[in-house]
Amino acid sequence: CRDNAKGSVRWCRKERKTIENPSLECPKHCTECIDHCKREALYKEEETTKVKDQLCLRCAYCEVACPHGAMEVHPVYQGSIQLNDKKCPETCNLCIDVCPVEAIHREGTNVFIEDTYCILCGACAKICDRGAIEIRREHVTAIGEEAAALWDKCVENLKRVVTSER
Repeated sequence: CRDNAKGSVRWCRKERKTIENPSLECPKHCTECIDHCKREALYKEEETTKVKDQLCLRCAYCEVACPHGAMEVHPVYQGSIQLNDKKCPETCNLCIDVCPVEAIHREGTNVFIEDTYCILCGACAKICDRGAIEIRREHVTAIGEEAAALWDKCVENLKRVVTSER
């Protein structure tokens, strides 16, 4: 499959139908995951999507955007986040500005967290001076976890409830 010039159509032998835009219909040319990555951690190399591990925060934007089900994200933390936006002043955007995956948004006077994309990093809870955010980490996923002598202590620290300071 080769990519089509804009506005042209071609016959797809595999799908046995006419395809107008292979970038959306053919996984080989699709860039939806790359287009939706907030951290520019994905790139195209020949016919494969590659990940820049040092930039990927496992936020799931790529997984949700992929129309082919080809992306699978394994988050670092599993747990929950709660935001009491009644404590948020209308002029405050501290948590919105600090979120590395842009999972926090304001609509008028309401602030909300898209928990599908939240990585439970705790940056928002640490910067909030109103006590509006609480994070609970219930599970930590790490590679080579048994190699660290202080691993159990690190896991306990990461699992503790993180609340913003007042």
